[in-house]
Amino acid sequence: MKLNDFYCEQWMTAYEKEAVYNMTDTSFSALSFHDLFDSKSLEEFDPLLDYGEITGDRGLKKEIERLYTTNDRALTFCHGALEGNEHVMSTLLEPGDHVIAFRPGYQQFYEYPRSLGCTVDVLDYEEENGWKLPFDAIENTICEKTKMIVLASPANPTGTTLTLKEWERLIELCKSHSI
Repeated sequence: MKLNDFYCEQWMTAYEKEAVYNMTDTSFSALSFHDLFDSKSLEEFDPLLDYGEITGDRGLKKEIERLYTTNDRALTFCHGALEGNEHVMSTLLEPGDHVIAFRPGYQQFYEYPRSLGCTVDVLDYEEENGWKLPFDAIENTICEKTKMIVLASPANPTGTTLTLKEWERLIELCKSHSI
């Protein structure tokens, strides 16, 4: 498999450590060992630093199960959304499938399916309409081989979120085409 360059990640690698204000990360600043071991909050917290359970922490699963109706065998844990996206796409997509993604958006949403042998249409959000999903374009782009419509909400990098009505419309559109 050959992945195309992820230009955003390359840019961040080159410049993020030099930035006065880094607004590109989705994570928090790391602690130094000094900060970690000097922390008063660790007096009651004595974690075991080992590999952990392969399928994820049982306590965490039980807490999640309290929020949802599921069983723990259906829960999969990933180290961040990037890995989760990759697992979902690798599991559901096959060469020849069609994927719809959006621009501006996260490059993984269209490059990773391409690396799996999928055809991808990248549609533009409606900038003049507050970065809304282009529902007419989506409907016109869906074809017999469309297997996935992939997006983030809030959208990256616009921050736009779908309303409940937009989610319902998208879900109904997908259901009607078995996507």
